Amino acid sequence: MKIYILETDIDNYKGCYIKNEETDRKILRQFNKGIEISIPSDFQLEYDRDSNNPAGDICECYDCRGFFINKKFMAVLSDISQINIRFVPLNDDFVLLNNLTVLDCLDRKKTKYKYFENDILGVEQYYFKENNYPPLFQVKLQNQLIIRDYFVTDEFIDIVKKNNIKGLKFKEIWDREKD
Repeated sequence: MKIYILETDIDNYKGCYIKNEETDRKILRQFNKGIEISIPSDFQLEYDRDSNNPAGDICECYDCRGFFINKKFMAVLSDISQINIRFVPLNDDFVLLNNLTVLDCLDRKKTKYKYFENDILGVEQYYFKENNYPPLFQVKLQNQLIIRDYFVTDEFIDIVKKNNIKGLKFKEIWDREKD
């Protein structure tokens, strides 16, 4: 089993941003905490006009790092029973992918953490516990901090490829066979 960080391919597909900075800050305060999100009524999403790249099925917001997905990708994700996600309607084209699966799954003895003074800020090298993981999840650190990144398995990547979902990249961070 391999685990990857889900990324958007902003080198080849458009990114987007939230037009209202205050709305962006409100979403950012809620986002990536494993809780259901509410979207303010003044929400407006706009593609990066400076990019000549095509739109993908997923668009990462430059500021809040939220994943905005189209109806095609939403339909694909809706069929995966092992993940706990909500889709927050944004406009006629996009929904916000709101992940609710947060796991305490790092091998605390092997994982190499990033510190500031005595506080854990993130992870330098991931080592996961020997488990079966859902196709999409987030990771909780031992200090209860939730890492912003979305983690995916080979199963998720296979589903994405099978359904021709565009705009994603996957950064391998752990391989059970090499651990």
